[in-house]
Amino acid sequence: MKQAFEGESVKGVIDPHNHWPDINHRELYEWTGFLPAWFISYSFFPDKEEGGGVKDFMDKAYGFGLHEMTGGSVTEDDIHQYPEDPDMYPIITLEATNGSQMIQWEHGIVAFRDSTEDEWFITRMD
Repeated sequence: MKQAFEGESVKGVIDPHNHWPDINHRELYEWTGFLPAWFISYSFFPDKEEGGGVKDFMDKAYGFGLHEMTGGSVTEDDIHQYPEDPDMYPIITLEATNGSQMIQWEHGIVAFRDSTEDEWFITRMD
């Protein structure tokens, strides 16, 4: 069963497709590491004064550089699809009140987009 939560600056859903029904939500959240916390920090302190968006903020927080993964796509249901690979279901989806979004899947695959963007930036952060 999916676990939804909402705060003043961000709302999210853990396991939105109930893909892991036998794993408790706390353990699923632990799979995500620091990334949701960094996104929540961005939602409080968007990097707009420096001209950056969520991708730039996450790049600075990560510190190892973000490299775009091409060839894959994100469906309207937040499923990551890549040719000849099985679909990847999101562990967590997050949306800030400023409209920025983050999706995280297994293997450190994550996508970001600002409210002004139509396309997702897909990368790996592990």
